[in-house]
Amino acid sequence: MQPRDVFRFHRLDGTVEECTIETIDIEHVGGGTISDVTYRKGVV
Repeated sequence: MQPRDVFRFHRLDGTVEECTIETIDIEHVGGGTISDVTYRKGVV
């Protein structure tokens, strides 16, 4: 994924929110991956 991509956040209560990624930073740590994502509610 990259900035400006849109994703749907499915919550356990059944609601769904469409969000737009503002920034995303991915870092490889040990044997896995960590990411910091900043997003905005809605489609921009």
